[in-house]
Order: sequence, then C-alpha cells, then structure tokens
Amino acid sequence: MKRRIFILLLLCNVLLSHGQTIRELWMDMPDSLLVYLNRSLRTEMADYIEMRMPAKVKNLLGDTTTIETMTEDYLRVKLNPSSLLELKRVDAETLLCLRTWYSPEPESQLEVFNLKWERIDVATDLSPFIEKPDTMTAERYEELKQLIETKMLLLRLSPTDGTITSDYSVPLLSKSEKESIRALIKQRKFKWKDGKLKES
Repeated sequence: MKRRIFILLLLCNVLLSHGQTIRELWMDMPDSLLVYLNRSLRTEMADYIEMRMPAKVKNLLGDTTTIETMTEDYLRVKLNPSSLLELKRVDAETLLCLRTWYSPEPESQLEVFNLKWERIDVATDLSPFIEKPDTMTAERYEELKQLIETKMLLLRLSPTDGTITSDYSVPLLSKSEKESIRALIKQRKFKWKDGKLKES
C-alpha cells in the first residue's frame, strides 16, 4: 500500500512538472535575475501575449522590453536595445537561460536551472575550436590566429530542439579581417542530455 502511494505521489510530481509552461516559469523567475523587470511587469507582458497584443513594457530602467517569441517551451525577450534573453525548457526538470549582449559585438552567457530556478552547475567548456584548414599555409594560419587573440563567446539557442551552437565574435577587427578568420573557427553544437550538456 505504501509503495502504491509513493508511486502515485511520484507520478503526480512528474505530471505537475510537465505542466509548467514557459509562461509560468517566466513569471516565477526570481526578480534578482532581472532586477529591472519585476514579476508584475513580466506578468503584464505574458498577458499581452495571451491577448495577442504587442508584449512591450517600460522596464524599471526606462528602456523598452519586448517578448518577441513565446511558445510552450521557448521564450525570446529583447530586454533592451543591446541585450537579449532566451529561455528553453529542454526536459521535465531543466531550463536553459541564455543571455546575449551586443556592445557592439555579441557575447553570450549560458546558465542552467531546474524548474525551481535553482542553478545547476555545468562545467562544460563550450568554446569553439581554432583549426588550420588543410588548404592554408602555416604562415597564413599563424598570421590569422594572432588576429583572434581577443575573442568573445557567442552562443545560439535553437527554439525547436534546444541545440546550442558555439561560435566566436571578434571585436576590433575590420570586416575583411573577420571574413578571413571564419575559415579558422570550427563551431560546436551541444544538447542537454542525461543531466549534462553533451557535444552533438
């Protein structure tokens, strides 16, 4: 009998976890993670989505914050003219939170949370590889590699399957220099699986 009750409680817990939508997680986000966008403002934005109205509010810093996309398991929010927030629920217990800043070159930071907004420690190195193409001379490779000593991690999150693509953005270079170094940067892809970010 006790075993049946335990299994029933476990199933209820799983079903309740599965029922948490991105809308609910967005509203339950701790204010400390977005100090200029409190629960009242986040709820107001989510309500605008429900009413099929533009989901824009003035945040507590006076900037405009806009929900650009909201599905059952994905959210994309333009926090202000220079920063973006994406949330993606990747399983019954896990939420990816990706922030990207544009100033002017993009730089990203990924955090992983459970559905109670408790951080999950992820020690995975997401950095892309720098490799010499077979068709490039060693001299040219070394010359270009020196150009990318200053680099910033850029992550892209797939709204559909939660794949994370890692890349570098390179400040302080001309457009032609940026085009030249693209041949050296090997992007990597990761997915959340079995409680870890694994390269796919």
